[in-house]
Amino acid sequence: MDTWINIGLFITYILFTVACVALIGFPLRYTVQNFKNAKKGIMFSIGAVVVLFLIYLVSPADQGVFYENMGVTPSQSKMIGAGLIVSYALMAGAVFYLFYAEVKKWFE
Repeated sequence: MDTWINIGLFITYILFTVACVALIGFPLRYTVQNFKNAKKGIMFSIGAVVVLFLIYLVSPADQGVFYENMGVTPSQSKMIGAGLIVSYALMAGAVFYLFYAEVKKWFE
């Protein structure tokens, strides 16, 4: 029975590797073939990384009793804070876009 499990795991690892290579390879191939069309996406990705980095820089590295009891280091606290800020920003952006889309319909 262990042999079948090992074979199944091996096949799963191979398929997962193929999926990861395809996940990275196909967009890269498209970007190289159609660089002119992909410029906007590349610029958006670079902008998103810059914004995430800036949010990480401004997030506080709080330390308190709760963090000490849970064994959270200041760098982990900074990552938690950055994640919360990003979540709030994305939620606010989604709500803003919903309102924008509804108001835009009034004027069409």
